[in-house]
Amino acid sequence: MELSVMDSQGEQLQSVFAEEAAQRLAAMLALLEPVDDPRPLSAAEAEQLCHQLHGLKGGARLVGQQSLAQLAHQLESQLGDANQLRLASRAQWRQAVDQLYGALQPTATAPVTAVPVQTVPLVQQRIAVEPQALDSLIRQMVEARVAQQQLLGQLSAAAELLPTALQRTLKLAHQRQLVLLEAQQRQLLALRMVPINSVLPRWRQLVRSVAAELQRSVELRIDIETSAQVDRTVLEQLVPLVEHLLRNAICHGIEPREQRSALGKPATGVLRVSCRCRDGQLTVVVEDDGRGIDFDRLSAIAQQRGLLAGADAQRQPLLIAALLRGGLSSAEQLSTVAGRGFGLAAVAAAARDLGGALSLHSESGGGSQFTLQLPISVELRRLLSVQIAGRRYFLSGRAVQRVEQFASPADAQQQCGEQFPLADAARLLGFAPHPAQSSGAAVLVDCDGWKLALRVDRAGDYCEQRVELLGPPADAIPGVAGALLGDDGQPCLVLDLLDLLRAVRGGQLPISAAQLFDGS
Repeated sequence: MELSVMDSQGEQLQSVFAEEAAQRLAAMLALLEPVDDPRPLSAAEAEQLCHQLHGLKGGARLVGQQSLAQLAHQLESQLGDANQLRLASRAQWRQAVDQLYGALQPTATAPVTAVPVQTVPLVQQRIAVEPQALDSLIRQMVEARVAQQQLLGQLSAAAELLPTALQRTLKLAHQRQLVLLEAQQRQLLALRMVPINSVLPRWRQLVRSVAAELQRSVELRIDIETSAQVDRTVLEQLVPLVEHLLRNAICHGIEPREQRSALGKPATGVLRVSCRCRDGQLTVVVEDDGRGIDFDRLSAIAQQRGLLAGADAQRQPLLIAALLRGGLSSAEQLSTVAGRGFGLAAVAAAARDLGGALSLHSESGGGSQFTLQLPISVELRRLLSVQIAGRRYFLSGRAVQRVEQFASPADAQQQCGEQFPLADAARLLGFAPHPAQSSGAAVLVDCDGWKLALRVDRAGDYCEQRVELLGPPADAIPGVAGALLGDDGQPCLVLDLLDLLRAVRGGQLPISAAQLFDGS
């Protein structure tokens, strides 16, 4: 019985990997188009190819396709060579990707046994629905809700022209429609939800495989709520992100048995994965009891590469921000598992694309903790409505701690507390600062330990809305998460405060952290 279960899990992993590999290879081919372009690959294109190869390599190793993993590793090394990147043509890179296709082992499809219809009671039969059809239905439902909100705004504008009784009747009918639409939308979203614990066998097998290859003794401890469920699209994106963090922890975190014994640690390292779902947010924590990040070595590398200079290179939050931007790694040697410094940046970028974030905390000799925060559903995001410099925005709620209303700046600082110094959201967006005597609200934010209270004109309520991605070139602007239609039918920008403040600290915006605060 145990063998049959393991065989079943292995077949499932092979099937999932085959689908994932096909998507990654197709993405690589798209990056190389047009093949006859005489220009060499740009650094950005090479980095995107490396991200795809890194994921492909990890998945191939997980399912035992070592030749594919080795080939992906070799190609990743070639892309990291500046000379090869300059001299090789797109056609040559295309041939290399074709070799990856050739190395991909096909998965065996199990025979399907027909079940007589009469053996299945009608009440137990299920109707199969294509995921694309369900996604389309959900999008239409979201758009219907937006249209209803716009209708309410128009009714309010025309209130003076309508009899009081008719106004009341129309508003009641409108509110009833909104309640029904919201209930239907939630039922549709529930159909997309899948349990997180369905991927546990894959994660356990990955840890066993990587630990055996690196000759490490590792115990995986998992703490996941049995009722925890997320949107299937989120889970599909989450799996490779967690897998990279697990590989990273075993390769760079947990020491060999002899070294752990010499340090007075148990010979077996501990990897913990915990998942919690709260208020529409999924939090996944991956932590180890290994060596932690060597920030002194990281600082020296950052200065050597020109990523940070002077006192900035000694500040842990800035080093962490540089680590999550990519191209920075404290690994002493390159392996097939990890070491180039692009993996964490790829995880952070993928989390941002899903409306989430990756953060980390590490102590030298005390291990590292990586925290992934993602929305449970990609269709709806939890947003805070605010007004800044007379303009309406929506803020991603992932970095917001709480909101305080105040009558004067003096009251604001008292209500926010000394831990959250008062800063100006208008300055952050490039507008003139608030008048000193103005009332308003403060949005308290925690950006990787950097705590501040951003003053805004007005703060509304939290809401769940569908955010439309803007695509290039807007998606390259730090802090721009997308847009949505407001109640009045006008487009509103959705701002990612965590990404925006990280860009300030990383020197990516024409404003310094000190300039955000009053009196600067």
